[in-house]
This record gives sequence, C-alpha cells and structure tokens, in this order.
Amino acid sequence: MPTVDINGFQMYYEDRGDGEPLLLLHGGTGIGADWRHVFTADPDGYRVIVPDLRGHGRSTNPSKAFTFRQCARDVLSLVDHLALTRVKAVGMSMGAKNGTRESMAMSSLSGSAGRIEIPMMYGMMISIMTGVVTPPTSS
Repeated sequence: MPTVDINGFQMYYEDRGDGEPLLLLHGGTGIGADWRHVFTADPDGYRVIVPDLRGHGRSTNPSKAFTFRQCARDVLSLVDHLALTRVKAVGMSMGAKNGTRESMAMSSLSGSAGRIEIPMMYGMMISIMTGVVTPPTSS
C-alpha cells in the first residue's frame, strides 16, 4: 500500500474499494489496521481510506512532536493528495477528535464547508447508539 510525503513526514495509508469515500481514523497509540476489530470487512459501497496517523504504525514522525492540530492538517493534506472533494469520516477516540478538528478547519476555508462529514464527536459507539452511523450487518 502507498506511502505519501505530507507535511514533512511519510504517511502510510490504505485505499480500498469503490464508492463514496470513507476515512477511518484510528485512536491514540493505535494503527489504521485496528479497524479490523470494528469492521470484519470493509463496508459495501465505500472507498475506504485508512491512514496510520503521524508517528503511528508505518507512518514516520521525524520531528518527534505530535499535536492534534498538526494531525488534522496531515489528514486534510491526505484528502487533498487523493483529490477528494467530499469524504465521510469515522474516528475512534483520538481519531474522532482529529476528525472534528478537520471538519472545523475545512468549514473555515473558503468554499470548503461540508467537505468532511463527521457523524460523531468523540467516539463511534455514541454514533451507533444514536443511529447516526449504522453498524455493518452480516450478509
């Protein structure tokens, strides 16, 4: 799977499937592959994009610094690199916090409002319980 130079580091990500883009953001000290514990298979109808965030998994962090603001910028740069005009995102813990920052950052940029949809604030389970995100069903 690809690695891309973004904001002074190498970001590893997986890009699978076809359909509406869905960005899966892992939690702190996790890796993108952690989503296998949530989804046994990628959700049907989605192009699933799963990065390892800065300093996690197969992504580097030459600066040895980590901030939520920088992490949000990194993910926005990945979205730009992939030329996505619109993407849905789901995050676990820290990933949800980053998703919220990304959404807020995009809405403050001219012409970018609503580019990243975040259906939850601080955790996927809240979204599933409120029906905002439908959990996958077995076929």
